[in-house]
Amino acid sequence: MHDGDGDGDGDGDGDGDGDGDGISCAPWQKSGWSSSCGSLPINHETNTMTQPEAIDVGQLRINYLVDGSSSGGMGLFELTVPPSSNVPPPHSHSENDECVYVLEGTLRYRVDSITRDLRPGDWMFSPKSSVHQFSNPHGEAARALVIQTPDIGAQYFRDVGAVVNAGGLPDRTKLVAVMSEYGLVPAAPGA
Repeated sequence: MHDGDGDGDGDGDGDGDGDGDGISCAPWQKSGWSSSCGSLPINHETNTMTQPEAIDVGQLRINYLVDGSSSGGMGLFELTVPPSSNVPPPHSHSENDECVYVLEGTLRYRVDSITRDLRPGDWMFSPKSSVHQFSNPHGEAARALVIQTPDIGAQYFRDVGAVVNAGGLPDRTKLVAVMSEYGLVPAAPGA
């Protein structure tokens, strides 16, 4: 179908993914993954469902569903972000792509220079090395599924939780050390 923007997907926004939002999900399309995050490839021999494990990191709750860190596979967890909660600083992943799919509430999500308020059914993709951040400035808790490939694993959140939940202000040096160990890079101020 000719839509006038040259990408042939029929939505007129020029990004080639057919959803009309102007945000491309081309890295997934080129690898044959669904742009809806609904049919990511899973190696059933190496990625197994785990008993959901609730990990609290400050006000945030992470329920790990699939831990693919030992096999280098995909990881899946549910993230709950209460209104006005403290959230991680803007950061990038040196080895991981990430997709956030909102289940309930509204989650503000930024990838590089694009910020969107994601509502149930909305999602955003963060390719490795992109600076991203989330927050919840809204009146109700937000709940989202987060998919990482390859997975950083539940242990990352346990380690961050040990720093953040120690009482008082988190020790920034320790927090950055944990982030660095797992390939997360805090963004430069103002990024």
